[in-house]
Amino acid sequence: MNHEHDLVVIAGRAGKQFAQKVVKEFIKLKECPLPDLTLGEVDIIDFPNGELSVRLDINVRKKTVHVFQSIILGKNKNIFKDFFEIFIINDTLKRAGAQSIMNYWSFLPFQRQDRKTKGREPISAKLIFDLLSSSGGKYFNRMVTAEMHTDAAQGFADIPVDNVRALPLFLLYYKNHAILKNLDLSELVVVSPDTGGAARARFFAEKLGTGCAIIEKRRFYDETGKTESLQLIGNVKNKYAIMIDDIIDTGSSVLNGADLLWAEGAKKVFACCTHGLFSTDKKGVPAEKKFYDANIEVLTTDTIPRGQTYYDTSYQWLRTVSMASYFADALYCNHTGQSFSECLQNHLNEAIANEVDIQDYLIPITPKELWEINDN
Repeated sequence: MNHEHDLVVIAGRAGKQFAQKVVKEFIKLKECPLPDLTLGEVDIIDFPNGELSVRLDINVRKKTVHVFQSIILGKNKNIFKDFFEIFIINDTLKRAGAQSIMNYWSFLPFQRQDRKTKGREPISAKLIFDLLSSSGGKYFNRMVTAEMHTDAAQGFADIPVDNVRALPLFLLYYKNHAILKNLDLSELVVVSPDTGGAARARFFAEKLGTGCAIIEKRRFYDETGKTESLQLIGNVKNKYAIMIDDIIDTGSSVLNGADLLWAEGAKKVFACCTHGLFSTDKKGVPAEKKFYDANIEVLTTDTIPRGQTYYDTSYQWLRTVSMASYFADALYCNHTGQSFSECLQNHLNEAIANEVDIQDYLIPITPKELWEINDN
């Protein structure tokens, strides 16, 4: 077991918001070994020519350092810079004498590029793991991330990778949803927007106690973001459908799927995803507007950093649950050596039994009456 004073938590700029939440949840744990833990300071310097540098304001010699990062979206987004920050931070830690380096990515980009779809293409997901490992060298020994695109991608890394799933939070939310909680389970159906997510949808349906349907989707690889829903495998007629995916980007897969579900007789369509990117498509239409216009309620998590104003102005179509407590458990287990798998299983068991309050995980919207689960 690590000594308490050996625990150091720092973050890149894109990961700072989430890391602060994780530290807050960590010190609330019943058996917290370090109740006065704070987020360490990292000076990240931007140079006029676009280069950047890092300086640590804390001593990390002989310590285990947990580094948090995500990506920043919006007009000034630059995920390559978000990555390079971590490469340099890992290298800095290595040269400063850190005993061990662990990276925590609430959202790890490039994971959809996990195979070649045609000739002369990269497998960028593998490259990302290689670059992260190289930056930390032999001291880089674990990664934690949320909802990888495929479980098989863990094999791209030469170190252990903990894959944190949001499914227990989704179970809690829909079990307590005002519209859905009083329905007979035969009136609900979980839907995968493509065959690649079928296993995820089946598992969710099994734990929720409902049926499952799958949409066969065609993706146009020559036109980024364009998809077409071809046919439905399963029955959604007169049912409330919950579409589940790992990522919603421009929203085309979910929205095309919703059109098919309505055509097949679905009463109402909901959508949930771990990573809500909500990008603007090539025509300049934001995903937010599409979901608002389609009257589809979307449930996502806080793996992408956003301000309170975003949540307040999106209340008519968006609900967000926080994964910070799950990452706090990962931090605790990595520090103490306890089993993280058992911890995740406990979260799932509690969600199935509906033993915890979903309001403890929902990110509030101002005013409060707008974000409480209701029939609106």
